[in-house]
Amino acid sequence: MAAGGAIYRDQCSACHGIEGKGVPHLFPALAESTMVHSNDPTTAIRMVLRGARSVGTKAEPTAPGMPSYGWQLDDRQVAAVLSFVRNSWGGAAAPIDAAEVTRVRSDTALRND
Repeated sequence: MAAGGAIYRDQCSACHGIEGKGVPHLFPALAESTMVHSNDPTTAIRMVLRGARSVGTKAEPTAPGMPSYGWQLDDRQVAAVLSFVRNSWGGAAAPIDAAEVTRVRSDTALRND
């Protein structure tokens, strides 16, 4: 949790906030996210490794994006930060093991989309 918290503060909190509440209409909240707390963490792992971009709409024309951290964080670090997020701000979810991150990284390594 300590290592994951440090990574979160350094890499994630500028957008998602120290308390994981995000910024309305710009950066999603993580504190109560069902995706973050899912029994299957694959999507959360993919988002950290590969980044993500939402779709712009008429109501929200600026489609926010999350950068990829797969080039910067190793599998242990990704597991640590996601375990921190899943178990902070009142959340309680199984920690993520580095081996799970390795599997997802391997599964998505050849994708170029």
